[in-house]
Amino acid sequence: EYIQCKKADALIDDAARAVAKCAELTDDVEFVAIDATRTDVAYLAKVIEAVTRAGAKTVTVCDAAGSMLPEEFAQFIGDLFKAAPQLAEIELGISCCNNLNMADACAVAGVMAGASLVKATSYPMGVVALDNVARILAAKSDALDAQCHVRVTELKRAMNQVARLCCEDRSKAAQFTGSVSEAVEGVVLTAGDDQDTVMQYVERLGYSLSDEDAAAVFEAFKKIAANKERVGATELDAIVASAALQVPPTYILEGYVINAGLSFKATSHISLRKDGEVIEAVSLGDGPIDSSFKSIESVVGKHYELDDFRIQAVTEGREAMGESIVKLIADGKVYSGRGISTDIVESSIRAYINALNKIAYEEQN
Repeated sequence: EYIQCKKADALIDDAARAVAKCAELTDDVEFVAIDATRTDVAYLAKVIEAVTRAGAKTVTVCDAAGSMLPEEFAQFIGDLFKAAPQLAEIELGISCCNNLNMADACAVAGVMAGASLVKATSYPMGVVALDNVARILAAKSDALDAQCHVRVTELKRAMNQVARLCCEDRSKAAQFTGSVSEAVEGVVLTAGDDQDTVMQYVERLGYSLSDEDAAAVFEAFKKIAANKERVGATELDAIVASAALQVPPTYILEGYVINAGLSFKATSHISLRKDGEVIEAVSLGDGPIDSSFKSIESVVGKHYELDDFRIQAVTEGREAMGESIVKLIADGKVYSGRGISTDIVESSIRAYINALNKIAYEEQN
């Protein structure tokens, strides 16, 4: 009366007409009873009878007040099945508010009472938590007499990305923004993932691998995953760089000289060998790595977009080995190179040349 400005019987007619109109447009119509748990069960049964007769294939009842305990909610669902036998022929959905921090428990109790659909969210919204309920249903399927076909591991990955997008501050000082790897940042792979799953995320990183390279990457992934609980996007990048697209080198590093200091621009003198001929170039840059990359571009005579660049230590101590990952974009494809050295500038140069050789090999063939 206060929300719809109508008497109860008139509202039943309105609901039936709305469902019938929807049924003209689609076979899959869901009717949602928003404040069902505070509604008289006999009246709610009349509503369900009317909307199912009008074409509703799913009826969802909501504990919008969030005032029920699990046992009370289970009793409510049981009473509803008795009062509205039509529910046995359609899908019954439930939605629980988390005002008492009992939404997940009520949802599980509702499933045990016969509900076949649970409304949940992947981000905290004061209702049923998707990951928690999916995990409970997967772990206790026999006890609940219910099968949940959600792939819990992939669901958790997706939810980690949602949480990152909603909660984490993106660095405004990041040197590289908008890279392809951001598409899978936060993803977590485990030893239990199959080759198809791993390749899905490799493709989202921007790589297009042959069957041979895909097999090599997956084999390398399995070795890493066997010793690590989780493999993230950064590790996956490194695996692709080291295991895929290994080609005969077109360019070989002959030597380099770097001059850098506080009061003047960095200068890099790079010598590369191609087809037996040594080609040299000198360039200025905003640092030794920037000037080195520019010198390599001068030798090659082409500019490639730098999609991503990372440096990390792979050993400890003052003489630690540094690993660099360079990702270049050529003709819309991503080529990843990897370099290792105790000198981070040298590792960066070698990573760039490694990626460059992959581009040159494909262009030549």
